[in-house]
Amino acid sequence: QRSLRFALLCAFAPVWVSAAQKNVLPTDLDNEEISEIVIAEDETDQENEAVSELAQKIIRNIIITGNSQVSTAAITNKIPYRAGQRFDPLKSREAIRNLYYDFKRFRNIQMWAEPVDADTIDLYFEIQEKIPLKEIIFEGLSAITEKEIKEKVPSLEAAAIDPEELKNFAGAIRKLYLEKSYYSVAIEPELNVDENGKGTITFKITEGPKATVKKISFRGNRHVSSKTLRSIM
Repeated sequence: QRSLRFALLCAFAPVWVSAAQKNVLPTDLDNEEISEIVIAEDETDQENEAVSELAQKIIRNIIITGNSQVSTAAITNKIPYRAGQRFDPLKSREAIRNLYYDFKRFRNIQMWAEPVDADTIDLYFEIQEKIPLKEIIFEGLSAITEKEIKEKVPSLEAAAIDPEELKNFAGAIRKLYLEKSYYSVAIEPELNVDENGKGTITFKITEGPKATVKKISFRGNRHVSSKTLRSIM
């Protein structure tokens, strides 16, 4: 049987479920969370056959690798599989969702099964953690306070950070400035990781001038005067 490979790419975090010399475990995530489905060999019948075979197997071991910030015991507690149980493919979706959404500390999760013998498998979870967050620094703040930013962008209070999230954070901060008429604001996010693997985010902000309205003109108002229109603005 040729090895299959497919991936589910989630909108907010790339959660990979793959099989390279391994048996594939589909997560069947909700449609609103899936941004793309890629089947490298385009052989869904073969994939379904592999999953059906796995459903008859007994889990010998659950093996977790790649974690350093979150304990193996804590991860195991969120996985709906136990050694000695028969493997249920439908629980793979629950496993991925539990690990990503409950911890909010993982960037990638790979899940696969390897056969031990005709009746048993070992179940693997390979974790890629986000960078634990040490500090957030704002440079150049004047028109907006740190408190305002953290109230409007609560995700900045997360315990860990994915470098790919920095642009989203900068965009959310920029939106606050636009609401206050700072249309030329420039925000440059920077992530520095220390020798202990902890990250410091620095937002370098150039606010620019606040836009003001100097004059309002109307065109095409034949039946209502400009003075009347200004009075109701």
